[in-house]
Amino acid sequence: MAEVEVLVGRSLLSSELNSRRKVELSIRAILQFLSGKRSLMKILLMESLKGGVSEKVFMDMAGNLMKGELNQLDTGKHDDFKGNSSRFLVFEFFTGFMPIYFYTVFGSRFFDNYGLDEKKAEEYFIDSLIKSHLGHHEYEE
Repeated sequence: MAEVEVLVGRSLLSSELNSRRKVELSIRAILQFLSGKRSLMKILLMESLKGGVSEKVFMDMAGNLMKGELNQLDTGKHDDFKGNSSRFLVFEFFTGFMPIYFYTVFGSRFFDNYGLDEKKAEEYFIDSLIKSHLGHHEYEE
């Protein structure tokens, strides 16, 4: 999963993400990369639900991915959370990490179950993610 941390570091943490289009492209790259890890992600999710060491591995992975954003709390990038790392971690985990993780794990089955076009559903997901998780950022149009 170190590959994911590097990918996230190069994409979502980039100061070059100053437009909605660049953010969308970055999220698409992450989703495409993670789709190749879907089987591993499913196993990790199932094992983490059992608790113990596997749960710690899952939480450590999430923590490593959120670490870069957490390190930027005092830079002014996340003024909404300045001085409140607990609030920020809750926000990152439940509105950033988990939606992307669950989309990767359950997306295809969800689309098949409801007869949704995968490309259109991905557009809807990315739009929802930007509005819910990245809505506090301001982007050039």
